[in-house]
Amino acid sequence: MFKIYCDGSCKGNGKKDSVGAWAYVILDSNNEIITSYSYSEPNTTNNQMEMKALIESVKQLEEFCKENNLNFKVEVYTDSAYIHNCKQQGWYKNWIKNNWVNAKKEPVKNKELWEKIIPFFEDERINIFKVKGHSKDENEHEKWNNYVDKMAQNAADVLKRGF
Repeated sequence: MFKIYCDGSCKGNGKKDSVGAWAYVILDSNNEIITSYSYSEPNTTNNQMEMKALIESVKQLEEFCKENNLNFKVEVYTDSAYIHNCKQQGWYKNWIKNNWVNAKKEPVKNKELWEKIIPFFEDERINIFKVKGHSKDENEHEKWNNYVDKMAQNAADVLKRGF
């Protein structure tokens, strides 16, 4: 069983000159790091960065498992209520049924990203859990969530400085 911790961040969330970033770390069954990665993007939102962190981390682990002939089974940990609530409360089922219109009768935001994430919700090999964000490193989940949060923050800072 693998574990993924993923996080997204955005400075100036949703504004024209926003700077966002996403990050993940993939751990093996001994909690050893297999790989970690971060990436920054301009003109984005926090939710988009959270979603991209999930998408890219799962894709990376799937590829790793295929290349190494390993069983793909993962627990994904995110502090994104947006992602977690969508899965747990089944928002996406109504969106699809209502032709990608939300309860407010508006088009669903980030549809193209949701279309990549929804198959994860339906995949029995992928379990997604919500963890508390920005906490005090009191347990394993908080420690790794803070780790990827710092990666994302650093990636956003680098882009913001123009390097």
